This record gives sequence, C-alpha cells and structure tokens, in this order.
Amino acid sequence: MLTNISAYLDRNNHIAGFWLLRHLSLIGLCSWAIYITADSPWLGLAMLGQGVVITFLFCAEHEMIHYTAFRSRWLNQWLARLIGFVLFLPADYFRAFHMDHHRYTQNPQADPQRIGSPPMQGVYLLIYLSGFYYWHGAFKQLRDALLGRSSATFITAHNGKSIILEGRIHVILYITLAYYAYMLQWHWLLDYWLIPLLIGQPLLRLYLLAEHHKCDESDAALDNSRTIYTHFWVRILAWNMPFHTAHHAYPGVAFHQLASLHEAIAKDVKHVSLGYWAFTRSLWPG
Repeated sequence: MLTNISAYLDRNNHIAGFWLLRHLSLIGLCSWAIYITADSPWLGLAMLGQGVVITFLFCAEHEMIHYTAFRSRWLNQWLARLIGFVLFLPADYFRAFHMDHHRYTQNPQADPQRIGSPPMQGVYLLIYLSGFYYWHGAFKQLRDALLGRSSATFITAHNGKSIILEGRIHVILYITLAYYAYMLQWHWLLDYWLIPLLIGQPLLRLYLLAEHHKCDESDAALDNSRTIYTHFWVRILAWNMPFHTAHHAYPGVAFHQLASLHEAIAKDVKHVSLGYWAFTRSLWPG
C-alpha cells in the first residue's frame, strides 16, 4: 500500500473547471448536432451522443460529492446540486448513499448498491442495463422525500432533513418545468434533455457495472473494485473513474491524480479489464 498519499490529495479549481467546461462543451456540441439533424435520419445518433455526455455527468457529480473535484467546498456542493437536478439524483441523497457504498463495498447485506439487487444475468441484466432500476429508485426517493419518510439505513437523523428538503425542492421544480413545458410547448426539454437522458442510461449502467461486478466480496479495496484500461475520451467522460480501484483504495484523492496514483499501485490491483468491450463480452455466456 502507498505511504506518501499526501502527494495526491491536492485539489485544483482550475483543473476541475477545465474538465467541467470540456464536458459542458461536449453537451453543447451534441445539442448543436440535434439541432442540425432535426429532420434527418441522423437525429437518433445525435440524441444518443447527447444522452451519453449528459448521463456521464454522473461522474462529475460523483467527484463533487466526494469533494475531490474543486478545492472550494461550496463549488463542489452547489455544482453537485445542479448536476443532481439534471440527473434526477439529488446530491445530498447521493452522498449519503455513496458513502455507505464506500464503507461496505461488495457486502451483499450492507452495500446499498448490492442490497436487494437482482442477479446480473439474463433478463435481469437487460432490465438493469435499460436503466429501469435507476429510474425506479430515483422516483421512489423523490416520493419518499415528498412524504418525509425513508427506510434507507444511510438516511439518518443527521442527514435526513437536508435530503428531504432537497428532494422536495426537486419535485417542485420538476412539476414547475412540466407545467411550463406543457403550456408553452417547450419541446426542447424532451429533445435535448429527457429523451437523451433515457437513451444514454444503458451505456452508463454498463460502465458502472464494470466497477465491481464479480469482484471479491472483501473489505480490501484493491480486491473489491475493478480498474479498466480504456480510451482517453472515456476517461474524460468518466472523470478518470476507470481507475476505480485507486479511487476506492484512496477515496480522498483528487480525481485528476488518479492516473498517477494507479501507476503507483498497479502491481497490487487484483481485477483489471483491457477495455469495456472485454468486460462486456465477459457478461454473456459463450
């Protein structure tokens, strides 16, 4: 294990700002593609591209709820809230959920990503990849926030009030947007946001499945997570999270330092895949 971890902890507002601006620029480029292909057979491809870059904002929100993106804590907090609104994933809820995931990674009885999860094979795998479980969980969380209740163990007296308040604010804003979209015929909300968000989910689900699927049910972070060697552009979209073992072993490390950190611990990483295609092939028998 690494001893000089402090060398990798430094956050940088300029680096994080550049990564965020680059990601938003990709969304802008895909939005332009949707606009110019509106009456052509290429529209579906443009929407798929938009869906991928929007759904992968999940990775930006992930860094911000860890406070490993910007040096400024308030920037992490409020940008995570904005992205969480776009993704139907409120930041305070996601932080509570995700911190328990780190505490109990791969524990079937305690990791919230594993509790009650179906077997990732056959029809259940297809349902997972469709994003159904994500949307079911998202709307259940918003409903529970609206009703002021939750059965999740990671929602406590300490964080419950902020989670409920944020969820209720989201519900109010979604209802308001839906009202104006109907009254003013804002088709752009569907074309540039909601439909792409739906069709982009399968690729994000596949990416997230690779992080821990079939890794050890162990407390050892070097054994219970997977690192994927992948293309430069995938690392950009995912904010360096393909180096997932490094992140789980040292969750306080700044995202832009993960590649360097991985080099330092690579010999100890147990689960590695040479690309997402290789991991995807491993999911299907034969």
